[in-house]
Parts: sequence; structure tokens; C-alpha cells
Amino acid sequence: MFLLSDLLIKRYIKRRDLGITPLLEENLSQTCYYFRLGRHADILTDDQGSIDIRRNGLVLNPGVMARVSSLETFAMPINVMALLGGQTELPTERQLQLLHGPSIDPGYEGSIEFVVINIGQQPVALHYGDRIGKVMLFDVTETSLDEVRLQEQVRKRADRLRKFGTADENPDAEFMQ
Repeated sequence: MFLLSDLLIKRYIKRRDLGITPLLEENLSQTCYYFRLGRHADILTDDQGSIDIRRNGLVLNPGVMARVSSLETFAMPINVMALLGGQTELPTERQLQLLHGPSIDPGYEGSIEFVVINIGQQPVALHYGDRIGKVMLFDVTETSLDEVRLQEQVRKRADRLRKFGTADENPDAEFMQ
């Protein structure tokens, strides 16, 4: 398993092995892609219902939570997974915390849904397209190949043990591995 750099992310996208739409190249960093706040929010702590962030923006009062999604949609191939995180400055500078699952599974297609909560003492304004979180993308192909290789090694070792016996039964068994 290895982390995809910005150059590898671009290569995977060019080969159509990965999709991030719409991709904003300036949101690519050396180790991640910063995703943006999408169009709709559902306020979870009152009866405001759905808000069109693009049209009206979103103001989160202290303690208020909203279910939102990323502006980008992701098309993950079966050999790529992603770990999610908030931007480093969200809790300290903007007093916001993201609540989300830890990863995007291989094969997932769609936007990222998460909850944003105002953990501060002042209202916080959010706008359509604001950078809100990041995905760190990992190619897990080697992990899968290593697993196959390991299974093959275990099978061969089991075959040898069946053929030659254990070290207790055959003192030369450990030298035959």
C-alpha cells in the first residue's frame, strides 16, 4: 500500500483510473486533495430543513450541526482507498469539527457526506466551495498482491509439512523449508 502523491493522482485521473469531479488542481497538495463544501446542508439541531448553500450560504451557530456533502464526486477504482480528515485549521481557527467515517472504500462512487459542527462560541459562516476537508489516497494493489503471495507461501509451507512432517516427526523438516 502506498500514498498517492499529487503527480500520481493526476496520472491516475488522466488514465481514468480515478475520478474527482470537478477537480480543482490548486486543491492538490503533495499528500492529499482538499475537497470543498457542496451545495446543500441539512441542519440537524433545529427545524430549518434543507439549505441551499450556493444561494444562501450557511451560518452555524455555536453547537449547531449540519449534514453536508462535498462539492466533488469521487469515483474510486477497486485498488484505491482514501482516508478522510478535516483541514488542520478547522478546529483551531474556524472552531469547526467534521464528523465522518474514516475512509472511502475501493469502488465507491459519489460525494462525501459528513457532519460539520460549530464547537466554538461564535457563529461561523460557510460558503459553497469552501475548502472543508481532505482525502489522502492510497493504492492498495501491493497489499492485495502481498496477500496473494503470502497465501501462496502458507500453502507451500503447509504442503511441505504434510510431505515431510513437523520438526518433532522429522528432525530435518526445518531445513527443508
